Amino acid sequence: MKISWIIPVFNAGNFIREAVSSILSNSESEIVNEIILVDDCSTDPETIVSLNFLKELECVKIFYQAKNSGPAQARNCGMRVATGEWLAFLDADDLVVPGSISARVAAIRSRVDIRWLVGDMLEMREKGKSLHLKNFGKAVAEGEEVLNNLFKISDPMKKLASWDMLPFLGSMMIRRDLYEQVGGFDETLTYGEDLHFCLLLASLTDLYWINSPVFELRRYHESMTKDLVRAAREAPRASYFCLMDPRLKAVKKEMRWHYAANLRQSSNVFLEHGFRFRSVVYAARSVVWSPNDMRSLKMLYKSCFT
Repeated sequence: MKISWIIPVFNAGNFIREAVSSILSNSESEIVNEIILVDDCSTDPETIVSLNFLKELECVKIFYQAKNSGPAQARNCGMRVATGEWLAFLDADDLVVPGSISARVAAIRSRVDIRWLVGDMLEMREKGKSLHLKNFGKAVAEGEEVLNNLFKISDPMKKLASWDMLPFLGSMMIRRDLYEQVGGFDETLTYGEDLHFCLLLASLTDLYWINSPVFELRRYHESMTKDLVRAAREAPRASYFCLMDPRLKAVKKEMRWHYAANLRQSSNVFLEHGFRFRSVVYAARSVVWSPNDMRSLKMLYKSCFT
């Protein structure tokens, strides 16, 4: 069995070496890993040194973007050149949980109908301290346990649209033919492209869920203020994109509420960081999309008068 790991890279420093090492250190010998790194015009010297080191590894292939274009385009580039029958995702600063590759391969070999396999996650907010937040109780509640710790979620699109949190790309493996059917990530989305991608996957196949962590999200190195403001500006756009996509018509109602919720969250972030006018604009938009939702009205009042 061959797995192609797709990793977009942008100024990841030495994290990328650790990400690659986490893949190579916990696979069985009969699993062939192809690791595709797509550098999105990194300028950080440490990243460049790390890429030069990694390209000497036989299983690693490195591709360079002509211009900085964002993770969606980088992932699509990686998937187009991948040769594995299975595609897996990882961000350059995250880690594969030890033993999780073998667990995923065992699940795939046990169920020939699996096309989309997802799992739980760990989160590291302080260096060396991993948290299992267990944000995906609905995966178990709405799924059927078909094997020990493996749950099948049939017709998952409406279910996923109502979840508080969608599965992260770092926890996913998909069959190559499913990627081709979806057509990859929409490259016009620079943030939240995973929301649109997940819902398209969910419109085409059942979701299989491993109820244990398969990857670790590292957050302790992030600039939280910068990231929160950027996310607040960009996040609602992905929900609106899904709302307008005719292929996702079945979850249009859910996406409408999702969009309004994103606008409220963004409005609150802007207010907390001193961007009052922008906060008012986003809150007003949330009222337009959910006029009967008191949460939107309260956010508009808060943005105007506090």
